[in-house]
Amino acid sequence: MICSIKQSTLSFTGTDFLTRKCSVPKHQFWSLPTPNTQSFDHAISTTRPLHLSAIDGFNTVSRARSHVKECKAYEADRSQPLDLNVELPDQQVQSEAAQKVKIGLYFATWWALNVVFNIYNKKVLNAFPYPWLTSTLSLAAGSLIMLVSWATRIAKAPKTDLDFWKTLFPVAVAHTIGHVAATVSMSKVAVSFTHIIKSAEPAFSVLVSSFLLGETFPVPVYLSLLPIIGGCALAAVTELNFNMIGFMGAMISNLAFVFRNIFSKRGMKGKSVSGMNYYACLSMLSLLILTPFAIAVEGPQMWAAGWQNAVSQIGPQFVWWVAAQSVFYHLYNQVSYMSLDQISPLTFSVGNTMKRVSVIVSSIIIFRTPVQPVNALGAAIAVLGTFIYSQACFEGNPFKTVPGISSSFGNADGLSHGNIMDGTNGDIAVDQYHRYLEDIDLMDDIGVNSYRFSISWARILPNLESVNEAGVNHYNKLINALLHKGIQPFVTLTHYDIPQELEDRYGAWHEEDFRYYADVCFKSFGDRVKYWVTINEPNVVAIRGYRSGIYPPSHCSGSFGDCSSGDSERDPFTAAHNMILSHAAAVDIYRTKYQKEQGGSIGIVMNAVWFEPFSNTSEDKLAVERAQSFYNNWFLDPIIFGTYPAEMQKILGSILPVFLKNDLEKLKKGLDFIGINHYTSFYIKDCIFSVCEPGPGVTKTEGLILRTPQKDGVFIGESTAVDWLYVTLKEWKKL
Repeated sequence: MICSIKQSTLSFTGTDFLTRKCSVPKHQFWSLPTPNTQSFDHAISTTRPLHLSAIDGFNTVSRARSHVKECKAYEADRSQPLDLNVELPDQQVQSEAAQKVKIGLYFATWWALNVVFNIYNKKVLNAFPYPWLTSTLSLAAGSLIMLVSWATRIAKAPKTDLDFWKTLFPVAVAHTIGHVAATVSMSKVAVSFTHIIKSAEPAFSVLVSSFLLGETFPVPVYLSLLPIIGGCALAAVTELNFNMIGFMGAMISNLAFVFRNIFSKRGMKGKSVSGMNYYACLSMLSLLILTPFAIAVEGPQMWAAGWQNAVSQIGPQFVWWVAAQSVFYHLYNQVSYMSLDQISPLTFSVGNTMKRVSVIVSSIIIFRTPVQPVNALGAAIAVLGTFIYSQACFEGNPFKTVPGISSSFGNADGLSHGNIMDGTNGDIAVDQYHRYLEDIDLMDDIGVNSYRFSISWARILPNLESVNEAGVNHYNKLINALLHKGIQPFVTLTHYDIPQELEDRYGAWHEEDFRYYADVCFKSFGDRVKYWVTINEPNVVAIRGYRSGIYPPSHCSGSFGDCSSGDSERDPFTAAHNMILSHAAAVDIYRTKYQKEQGGSIGIVMNAVWFEPFSNTSEDKLAVERAQSFYNNWFLDPIIFGTYPAEMQKILGSILPVFLKNDLEKLKKGLDFIGINHYTSFYIKDCIFSVCEPGPGVTKTEGLILRTPQKDGVFIGESTAVDWLYVTLKEWKKL
């Protein structure tokens, strides 16, 4: 049931709300709660959900109480059509067709740029065999192009700091080695041979990830390496103009680019940078690294002599070749780095395979490279292996992370591997990505008129900055299909799942990244979505993700759990602080940019456990207040009042983060509603004035209370298969 209260300007204390004698069923949405217990004479229908009517005069500053209120609620009526412009199935088909055309044009551009670059690169190297200078010039051209773009504001310059460049450095080193090694290879052997050997990069990626990083992959992934390795080996031993330097250059390039991707995924401690700007920064730093080595290995004297010889043999058009090689190298790589912002990793992986095919075939034709049938067979087997690899990696999930691609689907999926009793994982789960139309038909059949679902942050922003249009299109189709059936979408921005990239860069939550993500969602879906939830159960995220470590990102320490990293005494409060600021940032941007035009509302959903005093002593009753302060008011007090509960401040002291003046301004934006997920209840016993045995809640950072489901050997409610869930119907029956 979803219910709400419309009220005049009202201020209240968080403790009043959360210690009232009431119980709320799962998935309720309440507006601002009243400070005193209210009983209702009328019966509330539970057959149809109640939607939020309106909320006026929400004040987050004053604590003065006001008991004047007007209560209204209405039941959603399925007979009333939603007054929205909904994209119908025919329009969806047209939209999907347009998207396919867009991707087709994108691939054509990508492949064409790559082919042109490789042709001019080989022409230059044939006439001017100085790969170190050639590599330097291509990086210099790209850097100059982006500097001019930033200066003329054609492209927005990224915001970076020293930490960004420090973490980019190993990426740039690996990128430089891979770039030079590939160019050296191409200067010694045919273009086609270099690219055949470079088809083995997935094999390097899997082997490095397995042996050095300890990652595991499905058996089909390992099997796909057989045709890759076998095909490359067959092509190498049957190559008519085999050259060991050329062969080793391609192999070193593969290994270097694998480490580049690993460093890129694990680093990036500074500001998020988009694909285009990220590659520009990478080029500039690589140029600084490469230039002194290029001078030392080849040098100006060799370059001058080689340049004169090339111009005398080729003519002035050689200068055009060099310029074209450098410019097309930059353009090709820009499109390549931007690709993951526009398409899913699976589409990218398949496209990358076809790109290699286009380069191999076109170079053989243009340069009239002699090829033996057995050599061509080896190349075909290797390329086929890369295609099989891409299919095996994703196992039907087009957004799953694969080695060598720095985007990710979120660490909740990663944590599910090896941590589920029957050996399954969260890669596909209930497969709503493919079955959402069936699911919506089932909802319609049983009379559902509202549906709460969560958007995957990693699906929208794989690298935190650039939008994955395939992910946006999926949720557009889901929302439109719901509205077409008269089902109102209630959308949660994050529900336990955060991008792995976020964890790798910052150690998890980051306010500005969440603000940008929320902005993208409001802009993409807000014309149809009228109910937004910023974060689902942030109290559970902080406790189970950063204290016990049983939820992602699995941080904990000491007696709280067995994790590889974390500080259970401090991390939960740091994470909570950042989640509160993230909520405030999302609310701020919704209120300032979208709410007036879109007419929606925004709130947060808390996990609300009912706490019952273990005894009638004043100590246990105060312990209940303290338990609520350390569980729900921990988040609600800052959002509503701009400060943490007094009990937390007194007990935790300096462990508790402090809100800055700028933070308080954002927190004043408050919220429109508070959603309640109520599952169970516990008894609470005081551990400040009483002696407690070790157990849940007894530590200082948990509030110095003992949380227990039983008293005098009797459980608080009916037990279930879930060890923390006890069904307590007595409070609900009183309503």
